[in-house]
Amino acid sequence: MTKNRRRALSVMIVAVFAVLGTATAGGGEEGAASSGSNDAVTEMEGHFQYGQAWGEGPEAQQMAQTLLSDLEPGDSVAVRVIDGTPRRVVALVKYGDAQTEGLADLDDATRRQHLDGLLSDLDAIYETGDSNVGLGIRGTLFYGAVVTRQPGQAPQYQVGAIITTDPLEAILDAPATPPAPARAIAVGATESGQLQPTPAPLPRYLLSLAAPANLMANVVSPGLTGEQAPFAMICSGAVRFPACETAMVEPQFDEQGNPVYRLAAGAYSVFVVPGDDCGGAPVCPPSQAPYQLTVTQM
Repeated sequence: MTKNRRRALSVMIVAVFAVLGTATAGGGEEGAASSGSNDAVTEMEGHFQYGQAWGEGPEAQQMAQTLLSDLEPGDSVAVRVIDGTPRRVVALVKYGDAQTEGLADLDDATRRQHLDGLLSDLDAIYETGDSNVGLGIRGTLFYGAVVTRQPGQAPQYQVGAIITTDPLEAILDAPATPPAPARAIAVGATESGQLQPTPAPLPRYLLSLAAPANLMANVVSPGLTGEQAPFAMICSGAVRFPACETAMVEPQFDEQGNPVYRLAAGAYSVFVVPGDDCGGAPVCPPSQAPYQLTVTQM
């Protein structure tokens, strides 16, 4: 959700949760009170600074910067990422104190729409579809919107004058779990799978090379050719797809135009990337296609 889109929705969205601590849903005044936060959430709130982003954990700082870039001047963001199975991502947004419009004028649908915009930012850039995600938005004192989502499940929303942060605390305090190892693929092997639509992450395979090699990575999907056909992308290290922006290995092309990867010994991540996105159509075969990935040595 861009800044322009946010302003176009309604002038009120600029201050959608600005004074959750001074106005009830009926417009009455509230006295001073705690935000309802618990220990882990309170610790994150300690990093709220006017117009600043804070993150702790893998990609957390980048997530915080991304969310902040879509907010208004003076807002602040705190993000914590806890690796594991599933990965846990909790983002807290605080609207700047200079925003003074009350929550009473905003309906639940508007609040949910803003939560959806933040959630979409994380899904699109950081592949949080397989993560246990929580987002909370607060004003001067209180939270007025919280959304949580478990992998493969629909988001669960809470909106109102004063919203508890217990669902966010539950994510932060969940028992630690080890990260699931990436599926491995060997040179000469073929692996099969099926693409899943957003927000599911792209299929990832770990390729380990004991010696330098010139490789081709071919993806075949029945009935899909040209721009609709999925393709492979290789990145240095055991990384998630967002890190490919800086870790992507550029292929060279042989006389037939086939991409050839000249790789040193080490670890690589091989991703299967869907083809054309169907222009936003609700049903998009390329985004849900079965595939076969083969890595061969030249």
